[in-house]
Amino acid sequence: MPVVDITKFRTYDNIHSAATIYNSAYDRLKWVVPGIVPLDGVTMIVAPPKAGKSMLMLSVCTAYALSHADYDVLYLDLENTHRRVCDRLESILGKGKLPPNLYLSMDWDRLDMGGRSALEEYLDHNPYTRLVVVDTFGKIQSIRNQKNSYSYSMDQIEIDVFKNIAKAYNVAFVLVHHTNKRGTDKNWVDKVSGTHGLSGTVDTLLYMEKSDNTGRSVLHVTGRDVKFESYELRFKNKKGGWIIGEPTSVYMKNMAQARQEVYDVLYSIDGTATPKELAEVMSKTVGAVKKQLANLLADGTVIKEGHGNYCTREIIG
Repeated sequence: MPVVDITKFRTYDNIHSAATIYNSAYDRLKWVVPGIVPLDGVTMIVAPPKAGKSMLMLSVCTAYALSHADYDVLYLDLENTHRRVCDRLESILGKGKLPPNLYLSMDWDRLDMGGRSALEEYLDHNPYTRLVVVDTFGKIQSIRNQKNSYSYSMDQIEIDVFKNIAKAYNVAFVLVHHTNKRGTDKNWVDKVSGTHGLSGTVDTLLYMEKSDNTGRSVLHVTGRDVKFESYELRFKNKKGGWIIGEPTSVYMKNMAQARQEVYDVLYSIDGTATPKELAEVMSKTVGAVKKQLANLLADGTVIKEGHGNYCTREIIG
């Protein structure tokens, strides 16, 4: 097969062999939140109203600012007042030190009314800024008329505005956005308010599933540089803010391993055993063993015989 002569193309400077690309050295991807929010491109987080997404993003901003003193963070909190932000910062930090490199604004022009040039001007004068959060995206979007209120191309163009600024100034954007009512439980990506021009153009997409009465939520993640994953979110009661737990896949794997351990010990016993007896053999708490036995019982893998005695199904025959 003849080798393609790329010099015949007008844009040959932009054409490279796969081997050249593969063997080139690239900087390692950096993170705002490891595995969830890259310090690169545009991330969008969507959630229903009052789900806690603003508190989550303010927690992320303070944590990043505190751990990266050489970089600045800009948080455009366009739906809150100074008083409310003060309350939230106190809730998150308690008596801790405020990060001096965290900057906030409660007022910003829309993209088509000077907002874009204002962002570029700010970044020109603040070259150490690495993270910009816009809360909410709807407050900075260009004004739409009735004809283009739901326009794929308009949504795509506006995300590209942020992507171009991100690339030019070496910053990462996080756009906080609302959900709509058309999404289904089967595809959370469809819950993004607007067209697929938003969800398809951003580099990373997060969906925060509203918490129940336990104070726990789930953060779903997908994107070009992140794995499709879900994370448990726990709201701190005494000290405001969110704690991001381990990935659900890891949690489920650990649960499966713990369940398998209980089953293996029970299977090795000639007859039945109580949770207390199993706990002693495994050097675990009775509560932990009971929890796994309940799961195994629900699966039908073990059988409860009499009062508090368990055995594997194979023993019963």
